[in-house]
Amino acid sequence: MPQKTWFELTRLEDMLFNELSPENIEETISQGLTAELESKIAEESRRVCAALREHACSDIKARQLERITQMHQREATKMLDLVYSYIRPDAEEQYRHFQLKEACIWMYTHFKSGVKRILNYIERDMNGHFDLHQFVPESFRVFSAGTLAKDKDVLHAKLRSKSVDEKLLKLLLAYFDEHCSKPECTYAEQRYAKLVMRNLLGILKSNREKDWNRKVVVELIYLNFNKSSFFTWSRRYIAALVDDHNTNAGQVASLNWFLKEIEVLDTKPNMFYRSERPGVKELLCGYVTGELLYLAEQHVENPGMAVKDLKERAEHFSFKLQLGLSAAELALMAQLFIDVKVFVVARGELMKVMKFFAEHVSTRGAAQLSADNLYKLRTNAETRVIDAVEGILEEMLRVLRGGVVVNPL
Repeated sequence: MPQKTWFELTRLEDMLFNELSPENIEETISQGLTAELESKIAEESRRVCAALREHACSDIKARQLERITQMHQREATKMLDLVYSYIRPDAEEQYRHFQLKEACIWMYTHFKSGVKRILNYIERDMNGHFDLHQFVPESFRVFSAGTLAKDKDVLHAKLRSKSVDEKLLKLLLAYFDEHCSKPECTYAEQRYAKLVMRNLLGILKSNREKDWNRKVVVELIYLNFNKSSFFTWSRRYIAALVDDHNTNAGQVASLNWFLKEIEVLDTKPNMFYRSERPGVKELLCGYVTGELLYLAEQHVENPGMAVKDLKERAEHFSFKLQLGLSAAELALMAQLFIDVKVFVVARGELMKVMKFFAEHVSTRGAAQLSADNLYKLRTNAETRVIDAVEGILEEMLRVLRGGVVVNPL
């Protein structure tokens, strides 16, 4: 028997599409119904929060509660986006009577506050089921982008006053510019951008540091800023310092020092710029370890001689096949191909397959992949990942049937 799905936003939706619709709101205000509607909106927003609290405390299954939570999150976001489209500066032409414009905007703002209260409740009190991969409402994104843009100017001035490397400074500013200019962003992306800004401004309050490049880098590693531009800058930075040594032994000692320094650094649990990519600490340890092996090989051929191509190697990128899949979608498809024997994998060699993909392909939004992460992602896939893979397989079948003559049964 199908389970009942509760939907608590019906009354608010009815208000939005009837009394508060662009066609009716001026008449609603002219009839003096403003105070009554304000009271209804406030009462209904409180009722919805209480109803969601009851669902959370009931004996319904966790999976069903997650569906209820994320459905209300999604629909509340849609309502906020619709209301924002009515009150943004370029929406003035919709008002037939200019003298009622302010009253209309006030009414919409009051409605927005009521729905925002519901969404904030879901995010705060139902956090375990809140979907961080959903897009934030447009009004949230615009406000957050404006705040980050102002903070970015402060960050710029502080980083420059601390003589932070110009290229490191530019890549940080470029990250915030890129984030603020996005037409859409998820809750996870917004939270991460705010956290990076808050932590960087926090550490820059001190005046005791001698090496501000190191201080900023340590903080970015702690926050797992695994953006490709930061990984590239870090490789160049390490290679330039190691290259200053005139002997193989000096270069080895320098790389070993970097490896120990990186290995002891803390990282914030479950925090990434991109969760599908390997952590920046893991990437840097892998890079330094690889260079140590390279120096050992060169020492055999030219004992004692310093290597002169470390800077060039730091710029090197191996060719990788770019896929239009996310890391989770790739992992699930790889497992499906194994299950149906398209990929013939011997017992105990599954990790080798994941390592092959990590070394030779890059996914949507991730230039670097982790074999361990792919291994974990191949099972217990999220619903949205399963839906995406189903869509890909259906499209493949459609293309196959459209391009190949298939004999009817």
